[in-house]
Amino acid sequence: MERDDRAAVGAEEGENGEHMTAAKFLSIYDKVARLISLDVTAEIRFEYGDENFPPSNYHVENISESEAELRVPLRLPETTCKARDRRQSGEACCG
Repeated sequence: MERDDRAAVGAEEGENGEHMTAAKFLSIYDKVARLISLDVTAEIRFEYGDENFPPSNYHVENISESEAELRVPLRLPETTCKARDRRQSGEACCG
């Protein structure tokens, strides 16, 4: 993906017009990349929460771009059962 600092990143503008510009996202990404080694093939997740929803990590559903913007629709996180997940992976459940 080419870098274009003019594009908006995120869902459609909310009721109060909130969105994050690509320049802001890239500024955060670049700052983190200077501090720690990043796996550029890793999945990107976005943490979001407000007065109606507790903070949660959302998965990127897909990425679409037009001449004016970059859209990153987010997928709701799935509920998981740690005991079931550990059992299925072969890990011990109760240390």
